[in-house]
Amino acid sequence: EGQLIVETQLGIRKGTLKTMSDQGRKATGDNGRDTDTSRKEDSEHEDLFRPPPSRPECPICLLPMPIDATHVMYMSCCGKSICIGCIFENDRVVIENNRERSRKKLAKLEPLDGLVEPTCPFCREIMFGTPGMEMARYQKRMRMNDADAICQMAMLYLKGEPPVDIKNDGRAFELYCRAAELGSALAYVALADFYYGLHGESGSIVKVDKEKAVMYLKMAARAGHIEARYSLGMLEYGKGNIPMAHKHWRLSASAGHETSLDDIKIGYLQGHMSRDLYTETLRSFCASRKAGHSEDRERAIASIKKMQEQTK
Repeated sequence: EGQLIVETQLGIRKGTLKTMSDQGRKATGDNGRDTDTSRKEDSEHEDLFRPPPSRPECPICLLPMPIDATHVMYMSCCGKSICIGCIFENDRVVIENNRERSRKKLAKLEPLDGLVEPTCPFCREIMFGTPGMEMARYQKRMRMNDADAICQMAMLYLKGEPPVDIKNDGRAFELYCRAAELGSALAYVALADFYYGLHGESGSIVKVDKEKAVMYLKMAARAGHIEARYSLGMLEYGKGNIPMAHKHWRLSASAGHETSLDDIKIGYLQGHMSRDLYTETLRSFCASRKAGHSEDRERAIASIKKMQEQTK
């Protein structure tokens, strides 16, 4: 998922939605049309700010999935998404077992064969097969209308990575549309990126349409995508609508999004939020982070950071 560019000039409604007064309705002379419109807008507003659904659990450790999509790995063999902590712990066990086997074989002057390949922590199939094997796995999952598999394949087309090896933004857009029809929050965010013009040359795949981009962001937020919720808050903040921005950020911070909490804290210190609301949000944030914390995940993240520093 690309980081959405915050735009300040979006033709979307500002401020909290309000119904028109009886006096205002009479002044318009539209026989109640504005009342119906206001009711519809109020309903959409309430729907947008409903508490997000619970995050899915990792099928191995049974903890809520990390918010960061890069800390989750999709397994094409069984269609499961597994947290980075369980992936790294599984790999660590395989490496240690192979190291011990190698030591014993070397001591006996035996050939280093029969070493174990990394396997899926869930189904125990070989984790990394040949490009042909990977493509067959993805195609099988896609025939089953697996939205995650479709999104993964779309991402591979965007990057031109194996097993496709061909960058094709148009094909990626088609796949994201298909995944969106299946209700994928990841697909909603990707389509928002397309309509913002973040993929391919501007207008080469779809015409830039910021209203549609915001629509897909809202769909993603309703489906529980935390970073989409944060991005909506940034859009409101860019328009100067601080109360609405804080309303979005309270939801994303309560789900464990640290940057949202940082922005909420700034708003509180500047007097834009009451102490009670900030305290409530902080407690929800701490509870969410605690629910998804594990030592395996912390070690995995630390290992990734170390590798990134070494490659600089």
